[in-house]
Amino acid sequence: QWGDINPVNLLLFSYDRRDIFTQAGVRTGEFLLELDKKEKDAGENRVEPKAGMIIFHASGDMQREAIAYKKGFLDVCSDSRFIYREVKNIADKVLLKSILDEMKNKGVVAFFLRVYSSNIYCLDYIKNEGGYGIVENWEYVSEYEDILLFSLEDDFPLSLVKVFENIKKEADGKIMWKEKGITGAVKMVPGKALVLE
Repeated sequence: QWGDINPVNLLLFSYDRRDIFTQAGVRTGEFLLELDKKEKDAGENRVEPKAGMIIFHASGDMQREAIAYKKGFLDVCSDSRFIYREVKNIADKVLLKSILDEMKNKGVVAFFLRVYSSNIYCLDYIKNEGGYGIVENWEYVSEYEDILLFSLEDDFPLSLVKVFENIKKEADGKIMWKEKGITGAVKMVPGKALVLE
């Protein structure tokens, strides 16, 4: 932010990701219900599969997005099927392993990972121990597509379209922005693991 004296050519672009996080929570809950049905049809008697979220608490926005995800999940499943853990140091692999072990022991099968550079460490754990991952920024973890339910992505191409649509030409020939700020779109990209066989 530039304060009260923003340059005339400054365009502020932001993403309100709460709606897509709510949808992601709903989809995770629906996935668990599909697992329930599959296990029941197979005659298996197991603990109800749960969802977990591991998050680095870095900002108020991340906290609001986590609340939106849980809200969506609770629209489909009970609170007892959701485990939430925050970490203050994403480089602490001992703590991360302890959290992953705890979640796995409590029946978590869908892990929403928001620990940035440690997502790969967590995905390696999930690949070895079983379960499914949910991430942001798919491109950094594409080699784990077989265990990814989905990824939440800021839609940069659509955002660029919005930027160009926001250009206006004034009567004196100057090029200006129609609006000083616009909100971008976020999309959910499904992974191979989302389809149960």
